[in-house]
Amino acid sequence: MPSTMLLAALKVLILAGGGAAEDNHHSHKVHVDALLDLLEQRGVPPDDVAVFWADGVDPAPDRAVLRDDPLAESWRIAGTRLESELSPAPTLENTVFEGGGFAGPVQPASRLALQGWLARQGPQLTADDTLLIAVTDHGEPDPTGGTNTSISLWGEHWTVGQMAADLAPVPQTTRVVLWMSQCFSGGFAELHHNRPNLCGAFSAHPDRPAYGCYPELAERTDVGHFQRMVAALERHGSLATAHDEVLLTDDTPDTPHLTSDVMLFEALDEQALARGRDVARALDGGLPRDAADPLWARLSRLAARYGLGAVRTYGGVLKLIDDLDRARYALGVWRGAWSEADGFARTRIAEPLLRVLRPARDGAERRRQQARAIAAMGELIAADSGLAERVRRLRSKVEQADALAARIDLQEAAAIRAAYLLVRLVGPGGLSAAQQARYAALQRCESTPLWPPAPTPSPVLAPAHLPPVSRVAGEVEALRPGWLGLTYRDAPRHRGVLVERFEPGSPALAGSLAAGDRIVAVNDAPIRRDGAFREAALLARPGERVALTVRRRGARGRKGTEEVPLVVAPMPLPVRPPGIGQPVPALGLTPLDALPGIGQGRRTLLFFWEPACKPCIEALPALAVWADAFDADVIAITDAPPATVRRFVRRRGLAFPVAFDETGEARRLFAVERRPVFALIGPDGALLAEGEGYTDRIPLPEPAVEALAPPTAPPSLPPHAPPDGSLPAPPPVGPPTD
Repeated sequence: MPSTMLLAALKVLILAGGGAAEDNHHSHKVHVDALLDLLEQRGVPPDDVAVFWADGVDPAPDRAVLRDDPLAESWRIAGTRLESELSPAPTLENTVFEGGGFAGPVQPASRLALQGWLARQGPQLTADDTLLIAVTDHGEPDPTGGTNTSISLWGEHWTVGQMAADLAPVPQTTRVVLWMSQCFSGGFAELHHNRPNLCGAFSAHPDRPAYGCYPELAERTDVGHFQRMVAALERHGSLATAHDEVLLTDDTPDTPHLTSDVMLFEALDEQALARGRDVARALDGGLPRDAADPLWARLSRLAARYGLGAVRTYGGVLKLIDDLDRARYALGVWRGAWSEADGFARTRIAEPLLRVLRPARDGAERRRQQARAIAAMGELIAADSGLAERVRRLRSKVEQADALAARIDLQEAAAIRAAYLLVRLVGPGGLSAAQQARYAALQRCESTPLWPPAPTPSPVLAPAHLPPVSRVAGEVEALRPGWLGLTYRDAPRHRGVLVERFEPGSPALAGSLAAGDRIVAVNDAPIRRDGAFREAALLARPGERVALTVRRRGARGRKGTEEVPLVVAPMPLPVRPPGIGQPVPALGLTPLDALPGIGQGRRTLLFFWEPACKPCIEALPALAVWADAFDADVIAITDAPPATVRRFVRRRGLAFPVAFDETGEARRLFAVERRPVFALIGPDGALLAEGEGYTDRIPLPEPAVEALAPPTAPPSLPPHAPPDGSLPAPPPVGPPTD
C-alpha cells in the first residue's frame, strides 16, 4: 500500500533537459519514470510534482532510442565508414509520461519555464516545506575551470549562478534539497553559500563527467548515480543515508558527495592555509585512531570492493589518485597508437565493401547489411593469415587498453570517494563554533527524511571484483608499444616505406639508416601495403632485435640491398597537455616574424588557424578587438606551407605574428584537429582557458565580465569555492531551522 504519511510538505521539481533530441538518452526517461513511481509509492500528491523535460508537450521528437543490441564481432567494422554508413541510427521519438500517477502536463526544460514555476510556487512555500530538485541530465563544466557549471536544458544551459538568482522567490527558510546526477554537478554544491537551508547530493565533481553523460548509458539504463539513488531513497528516505549506500553500490566512475562534505573540506582547507600547513598533512594529523569508528569500517569496505588496498591517510589517497592519473595518461597514449594502427588496417580492407553494400534507409535492412559487412570483413581478414594475426594482436591491445582504462576510471572514482570519507573522519572538531554550527545544519538538512523509509532489505554487495590498484602501473607498461623512432611515408608503387627523418634518441639513429632509404621488409616479412611497417614496429617488443631489409639510393656509394639490425625501444611518453591552471610546456614554434614571449608578464592567446579556414578568417576582426580588451598578445599558429602563409599575409594582411608548428607539438598539446582553436595563457605561463570554433564570438570568457585565474585548490578534490560574481551574497539570516 502506498504510504500517505509525509514528514513535511514536499514539492518536487524534476529536470531532464537533454540538450537536443539526438543527445537526449532514453535512460533519462527511465530515470524520470522511476522517480515518478517512487513519489507515487510515497504518497506525494501528483499536483506537487512538476516535470521539466526537453521540449515539453511539443509533439516533435525529443529523445534518442536504440532498439537493438550491438551485433557480435562488430569490432571488425568499428571506426570505418562501414560502421558510420551501415549501423542503424537511434530512433528519434516524442516522449509522453503516463506512469507514476503524474498529473502533467510536462513543461519544457527552458530557463523561462523554470523561472515561471519557481516564481509561482516559491511564495507559497514555508519554513516547514521542502523543495526537492532532482536532475537527471547532461551538464557542462565551467569554461574557466571554476565551479559555475551548468545543466543542459533544451537548447540552452542553466548555470550555478543563474539557478541562484532564479531560486530567489523561494523563502530562505524553506529547505531546498538538490539531487543532481548530471556531469559536473558538484558545482551546484556551492549554492549552500547562498542559501542557509540548502543541501544536496551530487554525482560528480565540478571538473568531472558523470556516468549519466556516458554514451554507454544510451544502451544501459540500470546503472549510475540516479538509479542507485532511487533505490536507496526508497529504502532510507533521507538523502544522507541513501548517499552512504550509493558510495558502495554505484559501480560507475561517479564521485558521489554531499554538500556537507564540500563545506567541511573547504573549512579544513581554509584552516590549514591560515596556519601555513599543507592540507594533506593537516588532515592526516586530525584523523582519529579509533578503529571502532563506523566510518573506518565503511572506508575499508569501499577500499576492498574497488581494490584500493589499505587506505589509512589522506596523503596516501592523494598519491593513489596521482598515480592513477599518470597511468591513465600513459595508457591513453599507448591506446591511441594501437587504435590508430588497428583502425588503419581494417579501414583499408573495409573500403572496397562500401561499393557492394550501399546504405539502406530502412532500419531493418541496414541491420542486415551491417551483419553482412561484419561477416565479409571476417572473411577478408582470415584470407591473409599474416594480416589476420596482426589484426588479432592489434585488436587485443586495444581491448586490453579499453578494459584497463575503465578500471582506472572506476578505481580513481573510488579513491576520491575514499578522500571524502577521510575528511568526514577528521570531522569539524577543530573548526570555529560558527563553522561547526553550519556543518551541523547541513547534516540535519541532508538527514531529515523526504519520506518515511520502506522496510526493504539493503542490497547484497558482490565481493571485491577489481584487481588490486597496485597492478595498474605494470599493466599499463605491458601495453607500451615498440618504437623505432623514424618518420617515413608509404611508397605503395615500389612497396615498403621511404625514410624521411629520425626522432632524437631513437634506435634508428644508432643504425646505418639514412634519409631516402627504402625499408622493404621487417624480419624478412615484406611490406606490401600501407600501414604494415607501422604495425610491425608497434608490435615488436621493446628490447627485441629486428632486421630491416633496406634498399639504398645510389648516392655516396650506398646502393643495393642491405640488412640493418635495430634494437626496438619502448615508445617515449610525450609531455602531457596542460590542464586549466597548469604551466604550458615549450611549444617548439618556428617564427615567421618575431614572436612575443609566452608567460613573460603578459597574457598570450594562441590562435590555431589555416589560410583556407573560413571561420579562422571570419574570427580575425573579433580576435583583434578581444585581444585589445584583454590586453593580450596573439600568436597565429599554423602548419600550412610557409609559401602559402606568406602569400596570405601579403594579399590579405594579418595583425598578429605568425609561427609554424613544424613538429606538431603545439597541435598535440592543445588537441587541435579542426581550426580555429584558441588557448589563453596567463602572465605566469599557466593555461587560463581554451575554446574551439567561431560563429559570432571568440569562444573564451569575455574580458569585461569574467575574471580568469587558475584554480589553486589541492589536486585531491576540485575547487569548491563560489566563482567570483556568480552567486549573490547570502542574506543576513540566522542558522536554518528544519
